[in-house]
Parts: sequence; structure tokens; C-alpha cells
Amino acid sequence: MELTHRSKLKLLAGLGAAAILPAGPALAQGYPRRPVELIVPFAPGGGTDLVARAFADAAKAHLERGIGVVNRTGGGGAVGLSEIMAARPDGYKIGLGTVELAMLPHMGLVRFSADDFLPVARLNAEPSAVTVKADAPWKTLGEYLEHAKANPGKIRVGNSGTGAIWHRPPRRWPTSSASASTTSPMRARPRR
Repeated sequence: MELTHRSKLKLLAGLGAAAILPAGPALAQGYPRRPVELIVPFAPGGGTDLVARAFADAAKAHLERGIGVVNRTGGGGAVGLSEIMAARPDGYKIGLGTVELAMLPHMGLVRFSADDFLPVARLNAEPSAVTVKADAPWKTLGEYLEHAKANPGKIRVGNSGTGAIWHRPPRRWPTSSASASTTSPMRARPRR
């Protein structure tokens, strides 16, 4: 049986929930007494949101009260991560951290550093890729970069927002100039 992408995420989230949410008496007596909020610093429908929802679903088997996923978007993750940082450390507001934890402080967009957070579980790891439409004229990154350099301002690069992981790399690629491409934050769309 071949697993779909969604099934793989649910399986990984279930393993993560089992690893960090002990069964029965190992949980603090009576915890949780009310629902737990899981803050996702990105929009519904994106990869981070999908991982969070799979984790919340898998955690149902280990908690008497559910985990509600709350999306707090903006600033390439700054809004949601700042809310997580400001939360009382009582276990009722937790969050999904992303690589932006390390990037946003250096951009001056937040008043915290990655050291202010305590990771308790790794839910996923995924590779990133530069992708183009299948019928695009470029077959390699080098061909794309040369085209971008020869056509300043005519290429758009999609990302998840200013300060997010794919906002900066297009500006740093060795053969492109700062004006070779325009970055465009993309809106997440729910998967069907």
C-alpha cells in the first residue's frame, strides 16, 4: 500500500505525539483541564499548517481535551512566533516553530531570539527546492539565474512572506543582481 503525502504527515505526527505526550498517569494530574491552543505562524492550507493539524489530530488519542490549531499570520511568521513567545508557560498555548525563529531576530522584526524558545519535539523535516513550471524555458538553476540577470525585474519569485526562509535566497544567488527578480509573498490555499 502506497501512502499519500497526507497519510505520511499523519503518521509522522502520530509518532511525534506518542513521543512527547506520555500516556495516562505520566501526564500532570488533570492536564489539560481546558483545550490547548497550537499557534501556527503561517496561513491555513500551507505545509506548516498541515503538519500542525495532523499533530493535533494524532494527539487526541493521548489527551482528554483537544488541541485547537490557531493560525496567526503576518511578518513571515513574526506575528505567530511573537504570540508564542508572549504566552504563559502553562502548557495551554504552544506553537510550531520554524526556521524563521533564527532569521527574524537578525532582521529586526521581533524582540526575541531562538534561544528564548524550548523545542520539545521535532514533528517533521522537509527539503526545500527551487521549482518552476514544467514547460519553463530553464532546465537548471544556472539557466534560470542567467535569464534573471539578463531580464532584471521581469522574474517573480514566490515565498511565504518577508523574513520567511525563501525571501532572502533569491537576493543572494551569486549570478543575480538585487534587482534581477521580484519576490512575491504567496497566499496559502487549502489543499483538496
